[in-house]
Amino acid sequence: MRPRLAFLPALAAALLLALPPVTAAAQSMQPGQWTLSMRLDFGTHSENAAPVSACITQQDIDDPTKALPRPGGRCVLSNVERTPERATYELACLDGSLQSKGKALIVYRGDRYDGDVHLSYSEHGGPVREMKMVIAARRTGDCAK
Repeated sequence: MRPRLAFLPALAAALLLALPPVTAAAQSMQPGQWTLSMRLDFGTHSENAAPVSACITQQDIDDPTKALPRPGGRCVLSNVERTPERATYELACLDGSLQSKGKALIVYRGDRYDGDVHLSYSEHGGPVREMKMVIAARRTGDCAK
């Protein structure tokens, strides 16, 4: 049975906003239009999620509350550790009958970031399955005015 993955687009969009707090000297994310691509690895097969695009402003980067990913408002983050170069955190999500929890690592490189999210999930209290989300985000230019 293939899992219901309705929460993944929201998670992708939220991870696009997974920004670290920055200082003027930090080599972190740059403001602009960003596109996030994600591959879902289930062990026996992989799927590519549709890319997600968003305008990230300097205010988004500087605001530590906006910097925390919030997948669909249905996830709780814990053990969040951020530097200008990376973010690690644990997440627990609920989307209807689909429950998931896992750990994430995001590595920032100025005009791009990459990451992995390892998730355990189950639906309707069924068997727990494992999944890895491989994330690649790139700055694609300035935001439209």
